[in-house]
Amino acid sequence: LHLSIRRQRQMCIRDRRNTIIREIDVIVYDLQEILSGVVNSPVSAQQSAFIKEFAILIKNLLDEHLQVFILHLSKYRDKESHLT
Repeated sequence: LHLSIRRQRQMCIRDRRNTIIREIDVIVYDLQEILSGVVNSPVSAQQSAFIKEFAILIKNLLDEHLQVFILHLSKYRDKESHLT
C-alpha cells in the first residue's frame, strides 16, 4: 500500500512539473515571436510597454506555479516521512 501511494504522489508531482514546463515553453515561444518582430527595427513606446507587461505576467505566472509546486512537494515530503 505504501509503495502505491508513494508512486501515485510521485506521478502527481511529475505531472505538475511537466505542466509547468509546457507552459514555460509556450511563453518562451510567444516571447521569441514578439522579439523577432522588433529586433531589427526601433521599438515603439507601445511595444516597449507591452513587452514589460508581458514580462511581468510571465514572472507572476512562474511565481504562482512555483509556490504551488513547492507547497505540494512539501506536503508530499511530510506525508512520505510519516509513512516510513
